[in-house]
Amino acid sequence: MRKGSEIIRSAKHPNDLSQLQRIVNNLIPCSLKTFLTYFHLGENGFHNAHRKFEPENHYMPITFVYFDSQVLEYNLRISHFCSLKWLEELWQEYVTYKSLYEEYRLLPLAYTMINQNFVYVKLDDEGSIWYHEEFYEDPPFQIADNVFDFIFHFSESNIVDQDFENKNAIRNWNEDFWSIADR
Repeated sequence: MRKGSEIIRSAKHPNDLSQLQRIVNNLIPCSLKTFLTYFHLGENGFHNAHRKFEPENHYMPITFVYFDSQVLEYNLRISHFCSLKWLEELWQEYVTYKSLYEEYRLLPLAYTMINQNFVYVKLDDEGSIWYHEEFYEDPPFQIADNVFDFIFHFSESNIVDQDFENKNAIRNWNEDFWSIADR
């Protein structure tokens, strides 16, 4: 199983941060700016194994990415990093994110699957990573020193697909997903 930066895809072309920089008044820390520029953001940003479901050609992960927390009593299952477009939409549509920005200088960074919360990055010199459970009134708290420290604690789960475990899965040479073989 992969760990840390092995899990994340590199961007094919550098991402343009100009719109995001305008929204947050150029307060993006250097480590975050590097990450957002050179890594693939959005729902297909991880190298974790996916399975193709026919006939609708829908892809679902059969492994998951976890943040092995040193602070929380549990590990966070990370769905994906927020795409730049999604960040801009969140900023325009949801007051919650603006208030977290105004009070703590936090910007959504990644989405968690199980409890549907965000992991945030603090827009200060260090770019520390924070977690906030929206359904509780507790304030956000720090879980990593920066985005690369956050990624360092990533690990891929074991495969969670019965067909795959029963060895009915195939992967063609030029594909990056698994399919179930007809028997």
